[in-house]
Amino acid sequence: SPSHATGVDSYAAVKAAGRFRYIKRTDSVSTTSLVDRLLASPKIEQAADHPHGILSTQERSPYTATIHYVPTTRMITLFSDGRRPNAGDKVVYIDGAFDLFHYGHMEALRQCKQIGQFVIAGIYEEEVVRRLNKVDISMPIQTLHERVLTVLQCRYVDEVVIGAPFAVSEQYIKSLGIHVVVHGRHDVDPVKSLPETHDPYR
Repeated sequence: SPSHATGVDSYAAVKAAGRFRYIKRTDSVSTTSLVDRLLASPKIEQAADHPHGILSTQERSPYTATIHYVPTTRMITLFSDGRRPNAGDKVVYIDGAFDLFHYGHMEALRQCKQIGQFVIAGIYEEEVVRRLNKVDISMPIQTLHERVLTVLQCRYVDEVVIGAPFAVSEQYIKSLGIHVVVHGRHDVDPVKSLPETHDPYR
């Protein structure tokens, strides 16, 4: 664990409170590249004059390097166990951006696994995420394929839909054999952001 100059664990207080959770890093997704994108986002650029100073993308350590992920079917296969729903399994579907996978995402997926035996995660394309997050044009930070790999590595997920639609139709539900649809809250009106679609969750 990272420590202060005094040798004290930086997360000591969080661990003592029983609120520390460790999420394993996703192989083939470059942490350095994600930091670069975060630093290059409009919000960070606006904070360039912050009194504490924020490193620009040019101020990089000579000991770090960015790994550019190349999406391949083999890579996706390595992350997927290829399991199919068994007869009698309740199939639960949850969709979203799943950008910068965090504990909240994992907890939502865990609860989906408690509802049914087979969990499908639908992951939005970049354009859908941007239009649903008009207040933050830098979203999503991760590419679609990076988000796919990150979600696939979660133990509670059995399958993903790459580039899932926002509006879940009856035909879509039937084609995937879905029994339960789970959906989170949006801070913006999706109908205004996606006028060509509708909000099936109202």
